[in-house]
Amino acid sequence: MRRGYQARAQRSRPRFELNNRKISGESATLRHNAFIDIPVARDLQTDLQTLNTVLTFAQNRDFERAGDLAEKTLASGFEHPLLLNVVATRLEQQGKLEDALRLLERAVSIAPGDVGARNALSLCLQRLDRPADALYHIDELLKDHPELGFAHANKGNALIDLGLL
Repeated sequence: MRRGYQARAQRSRPRFELNNRKISGESATLRHNAFIDIPVARDLQTDLQTLNTVLTFAQNRDFERAGDLAEKTLASGFEHPLLLNVVATRLEQQGKLEDALRLLERAVSIAPGDVGARNALSLCLQRLDRPADALYHIDELLKDHPELGFAHANKGNALIDLGLL
């Protein structure tokens, strides 16, 4: 990520932080223009359409197209937990678990309540033989979503790996 440009949406008028300066505007996200030191407004409608397209590809098990589009969108400066999760899934399939872990940690840091990102992070940690860390994230997930059967199953697996079950 380039030099500290982050979007912070607030109520109906988005607010942005640009190097610790607050900016208000009509667009909900900013990205850094590599050629000049000015933030560039993003097209929200296009970003939402891209997210929907990535989700549709992933739901239809077209992971190659989902991953390609997610990587391209992340490279353009738009960061979203779904995009990070899709790219992390591709990296896991390639055996690059540490790289996947880094992306999933980023996804959870920007959206701690995202069920998919936190679950994917816990599974990645289990694959890396870090069941105690995985258990922490599963417990965090179950605090807000005790009805998730897959999270309980993942918790059981982590407890087995820890020798506690």
